[in-house]
Amino acid sequence: NDIAKSAMPSYLKTLINGDGRIPIEIVLGNDFEMAEARSRQQALLKRGVDCYLTSHSETLKPDGQPMSFPFQSLFNRTSALLMNSSVEALILSVQTNEFLQTGLPVNQVNKLIHINDEISDWEDPGVRLETASHNLVEQIEHYLGT
Repeated sequence: NDIAKSAMPSYLKTLINGDGRIPIEIVLGNDFEMAEARSRQQALLKRGVDCYLTSHSETLKPDGQPMSFPFQSLFNRTSALLMNSSVEALILSVQTNEFLQTGLPVNQVNKLIHINDEISDWEDPGVRLETASHNLVEQIEHYLGT
């Protein structure tokens, strides 16, 4: 029915805030990045947004409780969280060079917080990579929304 088709866009706007995307922030670096990522999560929670926080090895629900996953992968954890309808925002704590190998599992990032250049090798976490941080920043900047 043509009337229903013409009314659909305005009806959907009443159901979806903004463009329907959830906010995604990336905190890049090692050592201090989880403290900053938790701070960002708390700021969103105070605004009433159910924000999840994940790194390659740890995922925290809005209540601060860990969420178990059977893999050590930021790409896979992020992909799983994006399919969870209770996730209203995501903070990604990037501590390794994994995204240089996998690409980002999102098509837009709202904010990048670059803490430091201390990035570990995804496959060998004991190895620090000097140039990985610069390459990650360049890669992530392509995903920053305007």
